[in-house]
Amino acid sequence: MLGTETKPRKYKVGDRVRVARAPTGHVVEQFLDRFAAGRPVERADDVCEVVRLRPADDLGYQYHVRPLHGGPERLVHEEQLDAAG
Repeated sequence: MLGTETKPRKYKVGDRVRVARAPTGHVVEQFLDRFAAGRPVERADDVCEVVRLRPADDLGYQYHVRPLHGGPERLVHEEQLDAAG
């Protein structure tokens, strides 16, 4: 992405983050989200760790993240991530 390389990254390897889920607009998802609103903002099983930095593409910086409690790595863009406390 033009100009992205001059902007500093928000995250580095080892940082703990949460991945924002893109809403699909599906009626079942909206129904379940109403119940999820009452749960704590952050649960241990929602937190991921940045395991690899990837080059920027047209949408910005990319990262490989892995859930702390196991599971496959995911490739996500920086705007999909929030810092986990």
